[in-house]
Amino acid sequence: MKKIKATGLATLFFLFYGFIQPISARTFLEFRIPSGATSEASRLYVNFIDEFEHHNKNIKIKLLPYTNWDLVTTDVKRITGEGKSVGLFVSEVSTTQELEKAKAVISFERAIKLHGNGIFGEPKDFKDTFVSENMLDNSYGKDGKLYGPPFIRSIPIAFYNLDLLKKIEYSEENLPKTWHEMILLLEKYKAKTGYTPFGFGAVWYDYLFEATVRQAGGSLMTDNYSRFTLDSPEAVEALEFWAYLQDNDLMRKTNNWKSTINGFAFGIYPVVYYSSGGLGTVSELAKFKWKAEVMPKNKVHGVSFGGGNLYISSHMSDDETRAALRFAHFLYSEKVQTEISEKTGFFPVTKAAFTSIRNPHLNTLKQQFRDNQVYGKIMTEEYLKTRNILKEAIEKSLYKGISPRKALEWAQSEAEKLLMKK
Repeated sequence: MKKIKATGLATLFFLFYGFIQPISARTFLEFRIPSGATSEASRLYVNFIDEFEHHNKNIKIKLLPYTNWDLVTTDVKRITGEGKSVGLFVSEVSTTQELEKAKAVISFERAIKLHGNGIFGEPKDFKDTFVSENMLDNSYGKDGKLYGPPFIRSIPIAFYNLDLLKKIEYSEENLPKTWHEMILLLEKYKAKTGYTPFGFGAVWYDYLFEATVRQAGGSLMTDNYSRFTLDSPEAVEALEFWAYLQDNDLMRKTNNWKSTINGFAFGIYPVVYYSSGGLGTVSELAKFKWKAEVMPKNKVHGVSFGGGNLYISSHMSDDETRAALRFAHFLYSEKVQTEISEKTGFFPVTKAAFTSIRNPHLNTLKQQFRDNQVYGKIMTEEYLKTRNILKEAIEKSLYKGISPRKALEWAQSEAEKLLMKK
């Protein structure tokens, strides 16, 4: 900032105004969030907005809740592509590079530098509030800038209906720790009851598959997100595990993602894999004894995290950007992060809230973060298309008789074509 000559009250006014950067008149801001995609949390965000507006009379927030993660991304790209702002929004963690490529978002660091005085400290201080550098995976664009800081984080976990599993003499003391032990449990339940025991979550089974690949000791992409490894030996091993469950009628695909956790909560399936973001639903609905555990391993206990990042859309005025930063600052408060975690089962992302987690299930599960067993997800500039390719490969193997190796080799080839088109 250039030095200027000023004296007395004029100087004091300039310093005060320049530091706070007040918002003029009344500013309207849209806030998009997939609050109904994993568990129903829209009412929670309505309450947050009411509280924020009570203390910020000159900012009006319009909540736009979604029931579909992908729809947030497609809507944001479409609207910003027309030169319009979509305000502040939460999108799935893997979409950062895709949103960056579409010029749909602005760098959080740049927004803080230009408009964050009196709201946030320096960008480095902002990044230091998060649990770990690892939690910031999937937050950076290809240009190295922070576009989507973590907002909520989840991990895929196993849910067990202990009342149903008593039929085959299982309790929380002898739940499976490995793939082999999981197969034995499912086979025993199928033989005893005649029912298919495992609810296979539709829509986001690619997220569960990525975790299964981690448990085999592999990943779907190199650490620097430069190359796909969809057909690695570990990925093939993971899909062979799933194919075994399908071929032996040990798992059944559910109608959609939320019906997986609802089916478990209403006692239909004794075992499901789902996001930890479903803990709130089960806690509210389940009338039986249940247990949430880390997913069984093959070689290691590893998963890729899910959840959402917080983004500031492009095409915003200075006042809108300042309003977005003020609301973001509120959303990152320990109180808000803690309440989101308690009500939904998502992990808080700030150090203060993570340290003081009160949800007993999350307190057990957060050890995976401490043990560095949670990794960033697959991410590209064409994430939605890549995800559909991977899902199609899984479908080919499970339901169309294509071998896991052939299906994933096809996926690797198709995904590489996408990278070549960049």
